[in-house]
Amino acid sequence: MSDPDDDVFLIDEDDPVEIVHWQRPEVRLSPGEATGATLAAFGLGVLTAVGLLALLGRIRH
Repeated sequence: MSDPDDDVFLIDEDDPVEIVHWQRPEVRLSPGEATGATLAAFGLGVLTAVGLLALLGRIRH
């Protein structure tokens, strides 16, 4: 589904009447790619949280 705010309108300087309309292509992922992206994001979040807790001294050995 296309969001109207994503559309970009460019006016050609040589011909002010002509409007060029560009639309971004949709991004589609396979189920494997979507799963990998989700796991990678979760893993980065866990590493960030553990690193932050370690820097703050909240993790005890």
